[in-house]
Amino acid sequence: MNLRRAKMRSMLTRAASGFLVAAGLLVGTANAAPAPAPVFDWSVTDASGNAAYTPAPFLTDQTVGSVASFLASRPAGSVLAVKVSTPISNATAAAIFNTFKIKYVFADFESGNVLNSTKALVNQIHAAGSQSTGAFIGQFNLYNTKNDGTRSTSVPNGAASFSNVFNQSDYLAAGVNMSNESAYPGSPDFALPGHGTSSPNLRSALFVLPIDRVTFITDFSKFGQYVTSTPNNATPGGFANIPWVARFNNWGNNLLNNHPGYLGYKYAFDTTAPNSPYANQLLSAGDFSAQVLQDRLRGASSYNLFNYSDPGIHGGTNTTFSSVIGYTTGQEQTDALNGWNANTGANFTQNSTLAGIWSRNNFAYANLANSLPTSPGVLKSAVAMGEMLSGIYDVSGSTRQLALLLSNLSATSNKVDFWQKYGGASVDLNGATSALDQVYTIAPGTHQLLQFNLIGGKWVLFANNTVFADSNRNGVGVPEPASLSLLGLAGAGLLLRRRSRSRQ
Repeated sequence: MNLRRAKMRSMLTRAASGFLVAAGLLVGTANAAPAPAPVFDWSVTDASGNAAYTPAPFLTDQTVGSVASFLASRPAGSVLAVKVSTPISNATAAAIFNTFKIKYVFADFESGNVLNSTKALVNQIHAAGSQSTGAFIGQFNLYNTKNDGTRSTSVPNGAASFSNVFNQSDYLAAGVNMSNESAYPGSPDFALPGHGTSSPNLRSALFVLPIDRVTFITDFSKFGQYVTSTPNNATPGGFANIPWVARFNNWGNNLLNNHPGYLGYKYAFDTTAPNSPYANQLLSAGDFSAQVLQDRLRGASSYNLFNYSDPGIHGGTNTTFSSVIGYTTGQEQTDALNGWNANTGANFTQNSTLAGIWSRNNFAYANLANSLPTSPGVLKSAVAMGEMLSGIYDVSGSTRQLALLLSNLSATSNKVDFWQKYGGASVDLNGATSALDQVYTIAPGTHQLLQFNLIGGKWVLFANNTVFADSNRNGVGVPEPASLSLLGLAGAGLLLRRRSRSRQ
């Protein structure tokens, strides 16, 4: 039985959420804005899905006809993408890749020799006559970095999808050209406090480590090594770094499974129990938005959100699930988009400073090191601080701006000393005085967006806003429901869908 096909069939029943914000929309441009960056969601496979996400149907030997029909129906100029989760025949590959100009191919092989399957897919896409030789091709959790410091070998792992521990040699040997790292908070391949990381608390590890991983890939893709001091020429482009994201996903992580069987879920991370040591340790929805924005400010070129929808679960129809009980797929899609687009203003309007820098399309990254400046000449580990600092700035122009996002998920106030220069200019937090004011204190559990204009050769602060304010860090985090107790009411057909888009 093909479990993936059943999964796909259930996803195709998904109703549109009606959220119509265009991904990557930019406003307040000085020059022509670049094309909006497409964003992806595992559950969005056809035109009935959330219109802000680029649909990517599942391509198999059995679905090739319907996939071809769907691709042919797309409006002119649409970005075309497909998902491939089982090996396909040469005939299937030719029917799609020789006919359509596919831009993104997301592979998710888990059984058999994953690298060989990935190599074979790459060769099929690049075969003679292909219209898709310029496609970005990736495989889940295969990415361009080495000695990934976010990993831990001591976290008990019950997830088959994380049993393949790829390295940079695997990435290069597979012939892929897109990193598709797992950036799920809670997944078993991340270190946790006491299991390979010195984070001050659990929630800061859940927040910082996925961003660290995204940064490692940017560093290696851009510079061929980790960076401890971000070069002034850290401009975007030249690589594809598309992480898989979610607010939470603990499938296979036995350290974060303190309430197995909750509502039938095999894995459940419950922070609501009285006197729970995990109280306030689940990332809030606002934290998730901030995490996605941090990813973008550190070189992510898009994201692939894990979401799913299934009919019949719990006896209902078209029931939707996401990563936290009571938190819908539509909310998760919107929160990811709000982060990606920097929708930090009233009624989730886009921040004009970040929008302007993106639209002028002549910017550099402020911090691609996984550290923060804490006192003159001193850098401290982001994961050890439980804090993250990212940003972008205009490289040139008459109205240059700098935006810095500072997130503190620790339980204490932290100081940052902005002694480093960005694009050759110093930071000044108080332009009313002649001396440089560079020490900033951020409260625990908050995200601050600092915005600067370049005046007299200095980055002078003109706005300091709390963004993505959401202190609700309690709840029950779960992966996809996979137990028979949940699926018993759904009938034999749905039993087939137990496939690891929960990352089994």
